[in-house]
Amino acid sequence: MKFFSRKNILTISAVFLCLSIGFLLSSCSQSEDKYAEITGFSFEKSGSLLQTVRGTVNQQSKVITVYLPEYAYSDEDIRSSLKPSFSLGSGTSLSTKIEDMDFTASPVKVGVTCSNGNTATYKINILKEAADVKRNSLLFTEYYSGQEASYKGSNNQFIEISNKTSSSIDLSSVVLTRHCWENGERVAQKDQSVKLTGTIPANGLLIIYSQRCSYFASKSDTVSVVYQSDRMYNSIITTQGQDGFTLTSGGVLLDCLGPDNGNGTGWNWGVSKHIQRKNGLAFFRKWDEAEWITEVAENKDSDFSSTAGAETAKLSSTAKDITYFAIENLSTPVYGSIDNENHTVEVQLNDDIGTVHNITVSTNGSYVYYNGKKVVSGSTAVDFAKPFTLRVYSEGGDTVSYTVTSKIIHYNHSKAPSGTYVLSTDYPKDKDIILLYDPDSNNFLGSNASGNGLLGVSYTPDGEEVEFASGMAALCVTKLGENEYGLTYNGKYLVAEKYSSSTSALSLSSSPGNYSVWEFSKSDGTFTLKSKNSTDGTNVLGIEYYSGFYTYKSYYCSLQMYVKKN
Repeated sequence: MKFFSRKNILTISAVFLCLSIGFLLSSCSQSEDKYAEITGFSFEKSGSLLQTVRGTVNQQSKVITVYLPEYAYSDEDIRSSLKPSFSLGSGTSLSTKIEDMDFTASPVKVGVTCSNGNTATYKINILKEAADVKRNSLLFTEYYSGQEASYKGSNNQFIEISNKTSSSIDLSSVVLTRHCWENGERVAQKDQSVKLTGTIPANGLLIIYSQRCSYFASKSDTVSVVYQSDRMYNSIITTQGQDGFTLTSGGVLLDCLGPDNGNGTGWNWGVSKHIQRKNGLAFFRKWDEAEWITEVAENKDSDFSSTAGAETAKLSSTAKDITYFAIENLSTPVYGSIDNENHTVEVQLNDDIGTVHNITVSTNGSYVYYNGKKVVSGSTAVDFAKPFTLRVYSEGGDTVSYTVTSKIIHYNHSKAPSGTYVLSTDYPKDKDIILLYDPDSNNFLGSNASGNGLLGVSYTPDGEEVEFASGMAALCVTKLGENEYGLTYNGKYLVAEKYSSSTSALSLSSSPGNYSVWEFSKSDGTFTLKSKNSTDGTNVLGIEYYSGFYTYKSYYCSLQMYVKKN
């Protein structure tokens, strides 16, 4: 048998003491981390209460909200006999006796205590369950999505809901649901449902707007319009343009917004779009785009200052203008240029995306037909290789024909981006392949995206020549007009994604858009690059990068341009 020396025994004792202290400290720490909390609450079915009624617990405000059916809420005998059931956190016990809780009043205060001495007081708010809202009482009447949710900057989105009855409507039984899509795929686990709050006055309106929509931030409720920020609804209005929405009450569908009866779609049906329900349509049947007037949203206050919170103007029965034409099933929608005087639509297409596409068309008339069939937005396919005709019907039944033509832009894809580039002091020529360089940051424009902008490639030129490096964006310049250039990277447009009135960022897209036309000016070999259409005619810079290649400099952006040798 081996005996331990006194020294060994002392060492073991010390180790044991340390372990014991550590265990006690750990226990203390765990104990101190405990909170006195109620994690669940209900009134159990008993006596005259016909069903178990569960409450919701807000741990931050320490408020429990429970809705009683009208028969129970209004009967003092039933309320006095309610049997509460509590679920409590670890080590938590009630410090208020159940027999001392008077549920004929509201709110009821309940105290709880944790074994570590932590205490808390909860309020139980007892409210009357609202009666279910009947169909044709509430309808979506307007939708605005001026841009996708963006990094820094306003997010101009709102939904308008109208009360079509002569009585006020309690919204507590109404559920607004967003049906989520991402990159053309249905993501049901990210669906979002919220119970609305408040009351819409008789024949009044509710506007739920993005918390970052500056136009509504200063608005206050009026006699007929209620304004609510979606901050109170966990940003439910922040959508990327593929999602759909539904309104339900007691499980009954009241109305829907978007294709497939509000279940959403795999295409960008709601990107940069302003739609209003046509005047007089007050009965929900199913989603029918012919009931709506659609226009391109331009992120201007004037887009919705005269319509949000106001009834849609009554249209003439002879109206039959095309108000919207787009190809929406692309990563970036392509919009047609509409001429309602000459009844033409022109669409500009990049040659690398083909000519057959599904179209979306809206009219202030009745329906649009192609080849004798009604156009179903996002589903009706047409070939832009040659002109085609759309026939538009008014509500009164007369028609007009529109001729749709395409302008196919061809790019020089034969030049590989690799090779030697030379610093240029001249304007770029049609079909030139160029690199853009920011001398202040020693970064070339990169082709890889990160976060909300394009990555820059750190590279300091040695003299007036540089060799193409991996990750650089080699841009093919195509002249569109005097001092106007469309820039592409391997057939991709360089697009300014406008974030606010004075800033935006660049991205790469397969399709042209309002922000893919640029202006150049030069001085001493240094070029100023500005997005022509993102400035609205003002001298405000239209580009900014947030990762690597940073080019935002007050009201101008100075870049050096390197052109590939032939």
